[in-house]
Amino acid sequence: MPRNIVREQLDHLWDVIVQNPEINISTEPDHLNDIASAELNAVNIILPFFFCPLPAQVLADNPIDLSCYRNSQQEDEQELKFPEFNPPPDKIGSRISLCCPESTGIVVSRYVNNWALGFSRPGLGVERMINDSDYMRHLSMPNPLLLGADGAQTYGNFPRGPNAVFPHSTVCPTQNFFARDRIILYSELATIIAAMRNGAKQPKVDPNAEDTQEALFKESEEFPVLILSYVGPQHARLLYACMDRRQLVIRLSRLYSFERTDTASLDLFARVLLNRPLTEWNPAWKSLGNFSPYSNSLVCFPKHISFLLHSHPISPA
Repeated sequence: MPRNIVREQLDHLWDVIVQNPEINISTEPDHLNDIASAELNAVNIILPFFFCPLPAQVLADNPIDLSCYRNSQQEDEQELKFPEFNPPPDKIGSRISLCCPESTGIVVSRYVNNWALGFSRPGLGVERMINDSDYMRHLSMPNPLLLGADGAQTYGNFPRGPNAVFPHSTVCPTQNFFARDRIILYSELATIIAAMRNGAKQPKVDPNAEDTQEALFKESEEFPVLILSYVGPQHARLLYACMDRRQLVIRLSRLYSFERTDTASLDLFARVLLNRPLTEWNPAWKSLGNFSPYSNSLVCFPKHISFLLHSHPISPA
């Protein structure tokens, strides 16, 4: 495989952050899994945004209709009931019960997936979402894109025609940790690096090719990743990352509460989950009006924070 500086840098980040962490990861009970702020450098970068969320109007025009039952009426109504957060009175109990971060994260993640794709929306059918060539394809083991850090459990890749895919990945990990605004978790960072590195190393499968190690995305330099991260206590946030030459740049949204029905940002997370890849090859790219992949107006990331990850530069020699 020809040398590629971006891929080499991702390999380096994999070695020093995922395989043999050389960064300061908090072990304090109240800040468990936090990355020290000294490891991240807040910067003001105009970051290309390579994902287009499902337009809000599309979701609004296609509300959930329980008259189209998948199961019995009673079962569907029970499944639609939002799982509100009812923690034990003590913090220790919260960590070992069904209210622990990972357990509540799994529940909320499944509910968001159902809100986007499961519950009946007659004008927004599941079949159209799955079969439309611009939407995500669910990946499962032993797909090599799933190898790597803990928590990188659910990926999506985008088809481009019958025999090609985009280098974009959407990841929906559940974290067994409590999160704080403006502080990224180590498990979130490891998930980002795993997704980007696996995408960069994905080989092109061509039985007629002489070079069996040729990269599928040999022209890509960004390897964009969009993450819906479910954390404790029954919260979630959005992270967006891409490579900028030798630097890994990450945007981090505020925390969104999913503790109560009236505060849960279900439509926002459903729209992000049903995103489309944004590139010059996608016809939608030309019809987005003022929204540009090189614009800094990240409509899904209100009050976002930009981070630039410190890393040792790779020599171009």
